[in-house]
Amino acid sequence: MERVLVDTNVMVVGARDYDDEKDTPESKILKMAMDKKLEIVLNPILLDEYHRVAADIVDKDFAGWFRNVIMKDLSTDYVGEEKIREFVGEFRGEVPSEDLPHFASCLLTDADYLVSENREFLKRAEGYGFECVSPSDFLEETK
Repeated sequence: MERVLVDTNVMVVGARDYDDEKDTPESKILKMAMDKKLEIVLNPILLDEYHRVAADIVDKDFAGWFRNVIMKDLSTDYVGEEKIREFVGEFRGEVPSEDLPHFASCLLTDADYLVSENREFLKRAEGYGFECVSPSDFLEETK
C-alpha cells in the first residue's frame, strides 16, 4: 500500500468532488484512500487545514462530514506535533516554513508520495526519498 500525504487543496477538492459525484483526479485519490488502497499521512496541522478549508469552500456541515471520513474511513499514519517540532529545524530554509510540517511528516513516515499542485513544493521536494507529484501524475504512476 502506498503511503501518501495529500496536500490540503487536493484533498478538500477531492472530497467536494466526491460528494458531488464528480470524477476528477482529486476525487479518485480520495476514493482510493476510502477503498484502503492508500495510507494517508496526517499531522495535526494538516487536519486543521483540511477542516478550515473545507468549511471555507463548502460549509461547516461538509467540513464535519469530511473530518468523519478521515477519522473513520481512511487508513492513516499520524505524526504528532512533538515529533514534527524535533525534525523541522534540520530543513528550515530549504523548505518554505508553511510546508515544513508536511515535509517532515513525509520523511518521518517514509511516505512514498506527496500529492500537491504547489509547483514550488514539487520542485523543492526532489531528492528526499518521496515523490512530489500532481494528482494526475500520481494516478498515472500508481495505475
